[in-house]
Amino acid sequence: SGDVALGSGSVTAVAVGTPSAVINGTTYAFQGATPTSTVSIGAPGAERTLTNLAAGRISALSTDAVNGSQLFATNQAVDAIGAAVNNINVGGGIKYFHANSTLADSTASGTDSVAIGPASVASGTNSLAAGNGS
Repeated sequence: SGDVALGSGSVTAVAVGTPSAVINGTTYAFQGATPTSTVSIGAPGAERTLTNLAAGRISALSTDAVNGSQLFATNQAVDAIGAAVNNINVGGGIKYFHANSTLADSTASGTDSVAIGPASVASGTNSLAAGNGS
């Protein structure tokens, strides 16, 4: 079947494809989703690490393996985004405007419009709506 077992005691199993994954409600499709065989470097209960692996290509079409340094870089980027979102959530960088309401959000649907306040609607071009339900 083309399977390869590397190292003493290594065994292979049926190649199982992973066509996609759902993350936070979004489905992501993967390349190489229908493998014809597998490579094993260990066995159940006798797993091995893969060391000294060069960085693989990262793209929508890549089927290369990635290494720890690539995952570390991704984690650093995610951490930075998390810090920025947290800063926004606690009001960082926002001056002179704060809201405290459980009512419906404002809607600014007109071109170049501004809506401020719960349930306010600015639907006309260059319009301004301010206040509760305005």
